[in-house]
Amino acid sequence: MQKSSKSVTILLHFLAFSWWRGFSGVTRVAVFAASRKPDFGRIFFIAAVCAVLVLMAYMIEFRTVINGAQSVPKIVQEINLAHENNVAAWFSCALLAIVGLHMMDGHTLFGSVLPHVARAWVMIASVMFLLSADEVGSLHERLSGVGRSMGVGSWGLLLPLGAVLAAVLLWAMATICWAGGAQRKQALTLLMGFALPGSVAVQEVLEHSMTWSGARASAARIAIEEGSELPGMLVLLSVAIGNSSGILADRHGRYGALFEVLAECRGALQIGIILLAPVISHLTADLQDHGRGRPADWLAAMAFLSAAAVVAVGWLLGRNGHSILVVVGLLLTLSCACVAISPDGAFETAAMTVNGRAVLLVALTAVLQAVSYWMAYRTASPLWLVVLITGVCLALLGLSERRSVAFLLTIVLGALINLEMSLAQKTEPDFEG
Repeated sequence: MQKSSKSVTILLHFLAFSWWRGFSGVTRVAVFAASRKPDFGRIFFIAAVCAVLVLMAYMIEFRTVINGAQSVPKIVQEINLAHENNVAAWFSCALLAIVGLHMMDGHTLFGSVLPHVARAWVMIASVMFLLSADEVGSLHERLSGVGRSMGVGSWGLLLPLGAVLAAVLLWAMATICWAGGAQRKQALTLLMGFALPGSVAVQEVLEHSMTWSGARASAARIAIEEGSELPGMLVLLSVAIGNSSGILADRHGRYGALFEVLAECRGALQIGIILLAPVISHLTADLQDHGRGRPADWLAAMAFLSAAAVVAVGWLLGRNGHSILVVVGLLLTLSCACVAISPDGAFETAAMTVNGRAVLLVALTAVLQAVSYWMAYRTASPLWLVVLITGVCLALLGLSERRSVAFLLTIVLGALINLEMSLAQKTEPDFEG
């Protein structure tokens, strides 16, 4: 018992050390603002949410081991990082995607002056988007299962993929480091940021090679794993957000616009989402392990999240008042609903059987449309797009019993709203006043 208690104490100290390293990286961040005045509020808010989620993961696991899973209310399970398809999983994937968007600003910032550094940032951002997809789609868990079915073991396919991703990251970070100056320090901090979530692979090996007896030890293992990933994301955010700071530091807009990739590649993004939607929807609907994450939900969630980022740009630049955050909040809620609400819950009405998630998405979309009109935000939205969104909403209600169709329509709805918000948003930097 004494030995077990000592092990748990060591693990908890490691968790505290991980969080200290993460917060020390965050304190070095330069939050993007046109005034360039220090403002750590947004970053510390995200860090506080991360801390609460890790603490809740420990407490939920501890209670589950002692009293059973039924002792934890369903609403509390929504913020359990150890589970899939809940609010906590969406938060983690959204944080990775936002970090990826800030990294894409590195391409905008360095594209004309240091093209090789710009390409390096694109490569790192691509890895972040893949990790975001894995967080919701359970990609590496399924790849592990494919490896076992092929007879090469759980790590047979994961190790080559990990080696490729590590090589891409190391090459990109080395390219940034060789640029010298402030980029060298950024590269070293990036290395530390990726090392924290990278340690999870070692932790998973220890998880299966050691006996975790007792509720405290089991809960500590969960908290340490999640407490390694989230601080690593915060460290990466503290570096990537500097790209956006660099864009805003040039008051003449010489470097481009914040999240310019969402504006420049708007057409390609919409076409790509629409083309991918049928394939991913069909593959996701055929998956039998329903306890795992759903890849189609990630694509839909990212469509709504990208729309929220487009709207938030105007607020960050001071072009819009705080009331526009209502639109941002609705878009984020739509994004979260795509992950946290099950696509299988249906109920009977007088006319037909409808899907619970479909009803929620359509209702939120209607509120979003009304609020956008009320705020005069949708002045650039053409009538045909409004009609198309309405048609998709009606189809989602009527055809949502089939999983593949429900997934497809959810993704299409996200893509259309993304396009609508992009058309209504002014993309040129505006630093007047």
